[in-house]
Amino acid sequence: PNFALGPVLILVFSIELGLLPVSGRGSALSYVLPAATLGAALAAILVPIVSSELADTEQTKALADCQRIAAAITQYIKDTRLFPTGPLGNNSVTMLYGGGNAPTGTNAFNTGTTAALSSYLLNGTTNGGTLWKGPYMQSVNADPWGHYYVVNVKGYYSTQYVWVLSAGPNGAVNTGLTDTTLQSDDIGIMID
Repeated sequence: PNFALGPVLILVFSIELGLLPVSGRGSALSYVLPAATLGAALAAILVPIVSSELADTEQTKALADCQRIAAAITQYIKDTRLFPTGPLGNNSVTMLYGGGNAPTGTNAFNTGTTAALSSYLLNGTTNGGTLWKGPYMQSVNADPWGHYYVVNVKGYYSTQYVWVLSAGPNGAVNTGLTDTTLQSDDIGIMID
């Protein structure tokens, strides 16, 4: 509380260190300790609010990125008439990934051959053939927590679901291959 912080600041900065006056008027230095005491109370109120807003912003960005990736994949399929599951849609790839570090722990989507999203969405003439009309995105960067986005493309040729997701703040992919809803703090979108 402020009534305790004020005397502690006086003790440290005025008496012990001798940097600021204990009291006084007219000098700009005499206003430093009262302003710091009042500012600390305001900071105690604002820091949790601002932190919460920043967390919401990161989650909103991750969801928007997942939606952009899903839209780009949908357009790739529409143009090429191929699923992004390997060269010319040969079903050899199970997971696509973006830029960034691998999510921590076990990733249920990583069950076989993986490929970069960029090889389909940014420079996909090898995988998409002559019908490829991209690039479908400018870049595929890491999520707000530094991990790559993952896409379970095996869902295009199996009974699994096609998820585009971020591992979220905890950095671990918790959504499983047959989950119909996101698990834990994963953020993403299912492609129908």
